[in-house]
Amino acid sequence: MKSVHRLNMESKLIPLLVGKDDWGTVLDVGSKDARYSRFMNYDSFTTLDIVKGCDIKADIQCYKSKEKFDTVTCFQVLEHLESPDKAVKNIYDLLVPKGVLLLTVPFIFGEHGNDYHRFTRLRCALLFKDFRQVLVVPYGNFVSSSWQIFNFHNYFGLFNRLVSWFSRMLPFNRYCPDGYLVIAQK
Repeated sequence: MKSVHRLNMESKLIPLLVGKDDWGTVLDVGSKDARYSRFMNYDSFTTLDIVKGCDIKADIQCYKSKEKFDTVTCFQVLEHLESPDKAVKNIYDLLVPKGVLLLTVPFIFGEHGNDYHRFTRLRCALLFKDFRQVLVVPYGNFVSSSWQIFNFHNYFGLFNRLVSWFSRMLPFNRYCPDGYLVIAQK
């Protein structure tokens, strides 16, 4: 059962992925299962993660390569890294000129796994300052964030779709989003 956080994130992300004719060469960072690749048109798709079964088994915080990509995706990964600044620098270096980074990060979400960070709009702007153009798009609001905290372990998962739908019907509250979708161009 998907969390309200994931449902709200996907309501912003999937139309963006589907809406472009060709993402070119794509590197999916932290992708273990390449969950969103099916929504993208691309020339080639490469996965990078610290787990077995990926095309490149590596840590993005220290990964260097001469290979360059048109698009890098990194969904719900940075909060699990000790040094997100190093990861973003390496992602920047992996992009071709005018390449695009699509990334999501949580703002209000319960602690999970190896979880080090939460990201505000200002932190996102600072983190991606070297990029030419950066758009930081919030998703969710106080209703979905409150529900996410209340229902973190998904005990009431059947209500998640209803809460997600309801929260998207309300005016956006920029002070309390679930997280952010970042679209950055090198």
